[in-house]
Amino acid sequence: MHRRKIRILITVMAAVIIAGAAGLYGYVMLVSNTAFSGEPKMFYITRALDTPDVVSKLSREGLIRHSRTFRLAMQWTGINTFQPGRYEMVPGMNNRQMLRIFHEGDQKLVEVPVTHLRDVSRIAGRLAQYLEYDSLTYASWLLNPVRMDSLGFTPATWPAFFPAGTYSFRWTDHPSAILAQFRNRYEAFWTDGRKAKADQLGLTLAEVATLASIVKGETMKRVEAPRIAGLYLNRLRMGMPLQADPTVVFALGLDTRSQVLFSDLEVNSSYNTYRNPGLPPGPIFITEPEYLDAVLEYEQHAYIYMCALPGGSGEHAFASNYSEHLQNADAYRTWLRNAQNQPAASSIQ
Repeated sequence: MHRRKIRILITVMAAVIIAGAAGLYGYVMLVSNTAFSGEPKMFYITRALDTPDVVSKLSREGLIRHSRTFRLAMQWTGINTFQPGRYEMVPGMNNRQMLRIFHEGDQKLVEVPVTHLRDVSRIAGRLAQYLEYDSLTYASWLLNPVRMDSLGFTPATWPAFFPAGTYSFRWTDHPSAILAQFRNRYEAFWTDGRKAKADQLGLTLAEVATLASIVKGETMKRVEAPRIAGLYLNRLRMGMPLQADPTVVFALGLDTRSQVLFSDLEVNSSYNTYRNPGLPPGPIFITEPEYLDAVLEYEQHAYIYMCALPGGSGEHAFASNYSEHLQNADAYRTWLRNAQNQPAASSIQ
């Protein structure tokens, strides 16, 4: 009987110990250890941080409640190395979940808008605003002349390699991985069908991008883009100067200009399409695929002139002869003087 009581006592004690261990394990590993509620928060592990620094940073930024249980979880799992990155911390996460994403480098992707940019150097600056490396590091990769040449581009045509849009990157992505994404999107856009359309136009892929960038600069209304593309293609076929105001703004080294003055048209630049026939050396914007398609699927018509419509809507009046265009231009100039009391802008396009 005495031995039986001892066995029962031992069994009970073992059960208590096991239950206690299981409870401790559950508390350390499975119970929420986040110290915030509401929306997820981002946590950044830079390359300069060692493991103790990461734990301290989690506490300092108010992301975890108990650093002791987090360290204990590290000991139990054997996880003591973390990958640099940008991690999404969700309210209710437990230590095991946090350790897994940090150790495996399961980062939250960064959406980077590569839009409304003039050139590739601006892309480097935009990347640095969102990702780990600085703009000089990105620029050294994206503006490498040897790399451009290996891909069949010159410094002037290089912007054609970068379709505008929103890209998803890891915060720690090396510039080589970022360049690979641009290349993938470029090659995905230029299907055999699109290349055939460019051939029919007698334009290289870079020339399509150059014309598309001018069309982009000319209109705030994408619905007008195929019509404007058709107008410039008509001028190219006729040997008529493009006389595109956005190329003058680019030649002046400006991002924008509300209106181009007649004095601006004298700027000495190969991008000034008032002084130089044909297309400029390369794109004047990082251009969205929609504008590339507007050139490839241009509207066929007889228009060779256009002028901004009065009212500031961003739309244009089109004309196939100079006398009709002069009427449109006079109407716009009159509206502009009355509305803004500014010098007459160049509208003879």
